[in-house]
Amino acid sequence: MNKFKKYRASQVEKLIKKSYQSNIARSSRRIFFNDLFESVEKRGYWHSDIWSGMGSGILIKFKNTFFLMTAQHVLKDYIKGKEANFPNESPFWAEVSNQANPESLYDYLMPKKIWLIGELINTDDIIDTSDVLLIELYYPKPFHMPDNFINIENNKIISKKEDFYERRVLSISGFPFEKNSFDWDIEHPNPIITHSTTIQRHHIIGVFIDDKKLGYISFKYTNGDIQHKNVVGMSGGIVYDVQNKANQTKFCGMILTAGNNTCRFIPSYLLYDAIINYKSSTSIIVDPAENEIQDPKKIMEHIKNYLKEFSH
Repeated sequence: MNKFKKYRASQVEKLIKKSYQSNIARSSRRIFFNDLFESVEKRGYWHSDIWSGMGSGILIKFKNTFFLMTAQHVLKDYIKGKEANFPNESPFWAEVSNQANPESLYDYLMPKKIWLIGELINTDDIIDTSDVLLIELYYPKPFHMPDNFINIENNKIISKKEDFYERRVLSISGFPFEKNSFDWDIEHPNPIITHSTTIQRHHIIGVFIDDKKLGYISFKYTNGDIQHKNVVGMSGGIVYDVQNKANQTKFCGMILTAGNNTCRFIPSYLLYDAIINYKSSTSIIVDPAENEIQDPKKIMEHIKNYLKEFSH
C-alpha cells in the first residue's frame, strides 16, 4: 500500500521536504572525535588539539537522561567486544543543538559511559543487529538544552512492526564525510585555530522493501545512484517516515550500512525495547570522573560561574 498515491508529485515532494525539518530528522547529530597532543596530567588541563573522524548518532532522552545512540562500528577504534581503550577522558562529542555556530564547550554533549544495548537484540537477519550502543551523556546545562531529540517515552512516535509495509516511503538522515570533511588549508587570525569543518545534515529518500526478514530501504526508484562513498559517515543516523504533517513524523530506525542503492537498518520496534531496558546491558566507563567523588564546593563554584556568564 502506498499512502501517497492520491497526491501529485509536487505535493509529495513538499511533504518530504517538511519531514527533513521535523524534530525526528533533526534529532540526528554529527559525532566529532577528539585527539590530544598531551594528556591532562602533563598539560594540566584538558584541551582538544585535533578533531577528526566521521559518524552520526541519534539524540534520545529517557527518564531525564540524554543518550546518543549510534552504530558500535562507529567507535570501532575504541571498543572491541566488551572491552574498550579510549585515548582520553572525552574522546567524542556531539552538538547540543542545531544552531549554526557553537560558542562554548557547553554547546557540546560529552560522554560519561557506554551501554552495549546490542546485546539485548537477537534476530536472525543478514545484518548484525548487535551493532548498536548508547552513549550516556552528561546532563546539559540549563541555558544549553538540546533543541531536537527523541523522547523515547512517547511511544506514539515509534513505528511498530506492522507499520513496515512494502514501498512505505522512508528517509534517512546523517552526516556523510563527503559533505562534512575537514579543511586543514585555512588562514585564521587566531593561530590556535588550525582546521575547520562543515556541519551539514544530509537526507536521502527511499522506499521500504519487505524481504520477509527485517527488510531494507531501496533508493533505486527515488535517487537512482547512492553508492557507499556517498554515505560513509551516515552509520548511526536516523530512519524516519513521511507524514501529512511534520510533527507526525515517526522514528523508524537507525542506519547500519548503506550503498549500492540500499540501506540496512535496525528498525525502531527492536531499538525501543533495548533502549528502555538499557540497564540490563554491559556498561563501559568513558570518563573516569564518573566514578570519582566530586568536591561539593567546586561544584557550587562551577554552577555560580556558569549562571553568572549565561543568565542574562
